[in-house]
Amino acid sequence: MHIDRVYVRAIQAAREVEIISAGQDVVELAGPNESGKTTTMDAVCYALCGAAGVNPDALRHGEPDGEVTVEVGDLIVTRRFDGPGKGRLTIKPSGGQRDLDALYSSFSFA
Repeated sequence: MHIDRVYVRAIQAAREVEIISAGQDVVELAGPNESGKTTTMDAVCYALCGAAGVNPDALRHGEPDGEVTVEVGDLIVTRRFDGPGKGRLTIKPSGGQRDLDALYSSFSFA
């Protein structure tokens, strides 16, 4: 199981990032310092780790809202940030936290 797509908008330093794996087993995040590599990985964790893993200051400074979407096969997890410390999680199809826990436990973050 691997991540097919990551979309990040207005989270930490990122204005907008989209990564599509195009069927590859490994996707390299590379770039100079301050280019958004850590922000992108943090955003994936915000989507998959549950409320306890979300930084209440994750929303990009000056933005009214933001979002992170992670797609794995048919499962689409979106965490929206509706203001500092506010947000909501959507999981489609609606398997809820059980599916999200199973998904998270199947990944390794190196």
